[in-house]
Amino acid sequence: MKKTSSAAEPRTVSGTNLEYARSHNRRAVLETVRLNGQLTRADLARLTALTPQTVSNIAAELLDAGMLLAGQPLREGARGQPAIPLTLNPDGAYAVGMQLDHQMLVALALDLSGRVRARLEAPVSRPSPDEALPLISDLLQRLRRESGLDWGRLLGLALGLPVLLEKDATAAAIGERLYGMASELRNFVYLFIGAGLGAGLFLDGRLYTGGRRNAGEAGHMMVVPAGRPCDCGNRGCLERYVSLQALYEELGIAGGPLATPEHLAARGIDAAGERWLDAAAGPLRQAINILESMLDIDAVVLGGLLPPVWQEALMARLHPLPLSVRSSSGERVRQGSAGRDVVALGAAALLVFDEFNPQYEVLLKGGRR
Repeated sequence: MKKTSSAAEPRTVSGTNLEYARSHNRRAVLETVRLNGQLTRADLARLTALTPQTVSNIAAELLDAGMLLAGQPLREGARGQPAIPLTLNPDGAYAVGMQLDHQMLVALALDLSGRVRARLEAPVSRPSPDEALPLISDLLQRLRRESGLDWGRLLGLALGLPVLLEKDATAAAIGERLYGMASELRNFVYLFIGAGLGAGLFLDGRLYTGGRRNAGEAGHMMVVPAGRPCDCGNRGCLERYVSLQALYEELGIAGGPLATPEHLAARGIDAAGERWLDAAAGPLRQAINILESMLDIDAVVLGGLLPPVWQEALMARLHPLPLSVRSSSGERVRQGSAGRDVVALGAAALLVFDEFNPQYEVLLKGGRR
C-alpha cells in the first residue's frame, strides 16, 4: 500500500455493512482515499471494515462518476491479479464558496483536492439583503463564464443549486480543518477576527454549533469588568478589544475609507497599532484560558481578516499564557493558514466536507436552504 507519508499510519473512516447505509459507506470510502492519498480496494476494505464486495461496488460507482481515478496496476507478487491503486480525482467535482462582508464580495471555486481553481471579487458597501442577492448572482455568473470549469460537476452553492449556510467563523474552521494547519486537530477553537470576533468550535472531530446554532459567540464573553460598552448591551466584551473595529477605533480611522484590512497590511504597525496590541493581548489571554479550561481543546487557532503581520504581533504578545488544563504540552495558540479568503474557502469546503464526511450530513441538518 502506498501512503502520502511513509512515516504516517493509515487514517481510517469506518463504514457499515448495513444495506441502508450506502450513502455513509460511499462517503467513508471517499474520505479514506482523501486522507491516505492512494489505496487499493483491499486497503479500503481493511481500513473501512467493509466487505471486499461492498468496496468493489462503491469503487466502481465512484470511478464511473469520475470521483476516483484508477492508477497503473501494482505487481506485489506472482500470484493473483495485480492490485489497482485508486486516487481522488481533483476534477471529479467542484464547489463554490462566497464570502460577503461590509466591504467585499468574494467568490471562489475549489476542486476535490481543495485547490482554488478560480477566484473573483467585487467591492460592496454594506449591502442590504435585497441589494446583495443581485450582486451574488452577477459574480456567480462571471465565475461560471471565466473559470472554464465543467459546471455540471458543481456540488452546489446558490440560485437554483443546493446551498449550505454557515457563520463565517464556523466556515473558516471547516476550511482550516479540511485544508489548513488544523487537519491533525480533533479539538480546537478557531477565533475569527473580523469586524467583530467569532469562534468556530471543532470538538471530537465534529463541528459544534449549539442547540440554537449560536455557539461560538466568543466576542461577547465579558472579559473586562465594567469595561468598554458593547452593542450587545453589556460592557467589557472581548470583541471590544480584539476585532478590526476596535483596531480601527484605536487608529482613528473607524468609519472612513481607510478602515480596511488592505490598509492595515500596507500601513504596518505604528505606535497606535502597538497600543491596540497591548490592549488586546490581556483580554485575549483570559479568553484563551476560559476556552481551554471549559473545552479541553488541543489548540486555539487565530485567523480571519486581520493581516498576517498583525496576527503574528498579537500572538507574540500573548506569552506567557496563563495556566490552564493545556499548560503542560503542545503549541496552545496557532496561526491559521487559509489566508484572506478564509470564509469563502470554508464556505466551499462546507460542500466538499458534506460530500466526504460520513457524519457531516447530520451536523448540518437544518442548515440547508
